[in-house]
Amino acid sequence: MLPPKHRLKGEESFEKVKSKGTLFQSTSFALIVFDRRDIMFPRVGFVVSTKVSKKAVDRNKVKRILRKAFRLKLTEIKQGYDILVLAKKRVLEEDLESLSKELTRILKSASLLK
Repeated sequence: MLPPKHRLKGEESFEKVKSKGTLFQSTSFALIVFDRRDIMFPRVGFVVSTKVSKKAVDRNKVKRILRKAFRLKLTEIKQGYDILVLAKKRVLEEDLESLSKELTRILKSASLLK
């Protein structure tokens, strides 16, 4: 689990990131990044739709893996950003190590690493 202060919560927060954020694509997931323009910690939210899998077990597994990958990178992510992670179908085929590498690449392309 992510620490509570790093969680993006509430439909309003998710919609704000979706409407005002910038989209970055990778093969297994997409990131929508919104700069809050403050010095507070980064917050991350996850969306795994039924398009990824009809089974709740699979969707929850994907969320757990993505959360762990982000938790390992939290100290390296710049302050003041809201990040929404949109999982793609291909994420089911990946393991934690490959997702971590992919996450590092996409965070670098989004200029989110310190």
